[in-house]
Amino acid sequence: MSTNGIVSTGGTVVDLGGSTSLTANGGITILAFTNTYTGATTINSGATAVGGTANAFSTASATTVNIGGFLDLGGVAQTINTVSLAGGTLQKRIADRRRNVQRRQHHWPRRDRHGHHHGRNDVHERNEPLYRRDKP
Repeated sequence: MSTNGIVSTGGTVVDLGGSTSLTANGGITILAFTNTYTGATTINSGATAVGGTANAFSTASATTVNIGGFLDLGGVAQTINTVSLAGGTLQKRIADRRRNVQRRQHHWPRRDRHGHHHGRNDVHERNEPLYRRDKP
């Protein structure tokens, strides 16, 4: 704890109260349960603040998300006093990004480096081109 409040480089913040402030300087900081602190919330570059439960962010705190910072609502309802996006990003949920990346990794059909076809429900023969280009 610093004289100006809590400085986080990752971890969980639970039931933070009083006039303290919260500064996320890196890593993933998860806010859980009821946080009633009245000081500022600042999310800096390389940091993500996540609402781990509904209404985990303080309704009395002004929140600033600086360039390279992420305010993640955790996919649940959040009430936040004010949010200033100073170049930062507001997102619904980290898990959505992971799920989208995972979906993009499974493009079917595909070929390995030896030209063998791999995929679901395919009827292509080995070494047969997937897409034919007719030359004029």
